[in-house]
Amino acid sequence: MHAPSALRRRAAFGATAFLGLAALAILPPVQARPDDQAPAAPAAPQQVSLIPSACRVQVAEDIQPAHPRVCDEGQVQVTLGVTCPTSLPVHLIIAVDRSKSIADPPTNPLLRDIQQSARQVLGVVDFNADRENKAAVVSHGFRVTVETELTNDPGRASGAVNSVRYQAADLGEDPAKAIDKAMQMLRDARTPDISPIEVILLYGDGCDPSVGGCPAASKAAASRAAGEGVAVMTVCYAESPRETCKNSYKQMASDPSYYFESRSAGVPKTLKQLLDKGVGLYLKQLNLLEVLGPDMQYQSGSGTPMPTALPPRLTFGFKDAKVATPQVAGYRVKPGKEGTLGLRTFESTVSLVDSFGRSRAGITVPLRSLNVGPCVAATDTPAPSPSPAPTETPTDIPTATATAVATQAPTDTPAPRPTDTPQTVRAYLPLIMRQLCKPAVSNRNFVILVLDASSSMEEASGAQTKITAAKAAALSFVDLLRPGSDVVGVVPFNSQAAPFGQGSVWPAEDFTAARAAITGIRTSPGTRIDLALARVQEVMREMQGSLAGYDNVLTVLMTDGRPDQGTVPAILESAVAIKGGGMRLYTVGLGADLDRDLLRQVASGPSYYLEAPSGDDLGALYRSLAVNVGCPGGAMWGQP
Repeated sequence: MHAPSALRRRAAFGATAFLGLAALAILPPVQARPDDQAPAAPAAPQQVSLIPSACRVQVAEDIQPAHPRVCDEGQVQVTLGVTCPTSLPVHLIIAVDRSKSIADPPTNPLLRDIQQSARQVLGVVDFNADRENKAAVVSHGFRVTVETELTNDPGRASGAVNSVRYQAADLGEDPAKAIDKAMQMLRDARTPDISPIEVILLYGDGCDPSVGGCPAASKAAASRAAGEGVAVMTVCYAESPRETCKNSYKQMASDPSYYFESRSAGVPKTLKQLLDKGVGLYLKQLNLLEVLGPDMQYQSGSGTPMPTALPPRLTFGFKDAKVATPQVAGYRVKPGKEGTLGLRTFESTVSLVDSFGRSRAGITVPLRSLNVGPCVAATDTPAPSPSPAPTETPTDIPTATATAVATQAPTDTPAPRPTDTPQTVRAYLPLIMRQLCKPAVSNRNFVILVLDASSSMEEASGAQTKITAAKAAALSFVDLLRPGSDVVGVVPFNSQAAPFGQGSVWPAEDFTAARAAITGIRTSPGTRIDLALARVQEVMREMQGSLAGYDNVLTVLMTDGRPDQGTVPAILESAVAIKGGGMRLYTVGLGADLDRDLLRQVASGPSYYLEAPSGDDLGALYRSLAVNVGCPGGAMWGQP
């Protein structure tokens, strides 16, 4: 049996970073200003698959005039080009019960029925259409055995199904173990450049009554799988004398239509329907969030399509956008002053939800700096007046006595010229950053630097490794603080967050230990953001009564990746506690392989999430942050 011809098609598409260990959500729309009368953006789903959408967006933008004057309005146009594959590949894990009640004695027909059904399921998948179409087989009793890893060879998968036999040690089954093993295999097969439909198909007769807590454990394992976007299908054989279908297998199916009893022929049909949903993808929702630079003024009512607008944030929504048809957002802005101005900030992003229910968020919009010139009114050009005839100069010049005054030769009076257009020239003097602050607003700062020390930080990023750039950026940040007044601490983290006194440095006014800790950081596998934030909480608990004496209390957390252990709820719980205790949380993402959605949730607000594309950009970002910390509100020398 072969899948429909549509299943044979799959477009190639570019690689993208895997987007973290939390469900992705579309950026929420903002409230519209009354004068814009903007329609509400379509509601976004509360939770979608962990696996990102296979659809990609290319962003291009243009502004006219390209070099505006301060009195001009600039017309901005952002074009979103969307591509999606024609179909999604499938990764299928078939889990066959080999316990005594199913597979023994040899004349028991239940195992043979399971094997026949499993072969039918394999026939739904067209392995020739896409090399990423893969299946694996595991057998399960009290233990789990991998009969074959994920393979593109249907003969190998069918042979693995046929080879399942009863093992005397397995009197019953424990479905939770089978699901956990299948999930491990699916996770190991995930790569950034594919977004497969992941399916676990479990055959058996339910939890063994002798295994305490089996129904609850099995339901929890299935819920974890469904939470990552995996379809869990179950087939329970009520003919077995030991069946517990209703309180185990039925509760494990991730959708009511994915549960079957006995010899139902619906399983291949249901799988085919699931695969058909991955054919001909289109966009259910496409959102563009534009966050304008601080010196750019949105011109009310100029947006097309009309955005939800609470400047500087503009949200453009495109519903049911067609693939390969560019979507265009336009609006007008007016510069607020002369000089080099940023059109938008790092927060400007594109996000989408496809017809399969998967999302992709954090797609960056190109930054653009505008050189805004002065606006000078034109002056009237006066008409030239006739040149007077020059006064004739005598040929012979008499010799002058000591008291005589010689007659000077008259000079020609030049003809008047048109008035020159005045030119504005500005001179900028380099200033040390710490010297930028006006004395009246210099503050006492309490800072904890939390630095990723995972193995991936050894990778090159620009002209240096990430860890080298991170150390240099952190040291430059410390150099901009004031010993004896400001306080700084350091928390490196990988698979653990070093205890204070054993790698982490308790916040202190003497920066010697902090500098030594930063310089001495060594990398190791693991990214435990939850443990790093727990160290910050430890400081908060110990010093809560004395933090009120500081003007700024903040943590700067820098990472180049996603948490690989711990849980997202634990990370967010710690972040909420820290922010609730009066500490501001900045998060800094380095590189492209980031869980931007999580880092934005951890940060104190949208403007508290910063991103450095490479290690070469990290130092400038930290120095800019140090200026903002020392000069809240931008109170600088030379500025009003």
